[in-house]
Amino acid sequence: MAIKHKAKIIRFASVGIETSFVKLGQLNLSWWLRCFEIHEPKINFPIFLPLNKFRRQYFAIGQPIDTSGYECDWECSEKCEELYQEVRKGVGDLLPKLDQLQSDDPNRFVLSRIVRKFL
Repeated sequence: MAIKHKAKIIRFASVGIETSFVKLGQLNLSWWLRCFEIHEPKINFPIFLPLNKFRRQYFAIGQPIDTSGYECDWECSEKCEELYQEVRKGVGDLLPKLDQLQSDDPNRFVLSRIVRKFL
């Protein structure tokens, strides 16, 4: 789609929230939707339990990828795969930087920040 419409792709990465919650299970909503005569495929809603180690969430935005250089190659699966790998590599390059930033931050834990603020 991005190649077809010559859109710019913005690389975006985030770390921090994945360690704050644990997944307990899933709630099947299909039976409830049938009460309202909504016939959708199986819909599950995840149930999460917050842990006591809430952390800051860190975001990074990478350099945009200009898709206008691909011209009308949006139907070419090789060009689409090349663009996909470029985006994936760009996001993958952002994650280690964010992990390092998170591990170097002394205020990454919310509870310790609160305690430090009031003491």
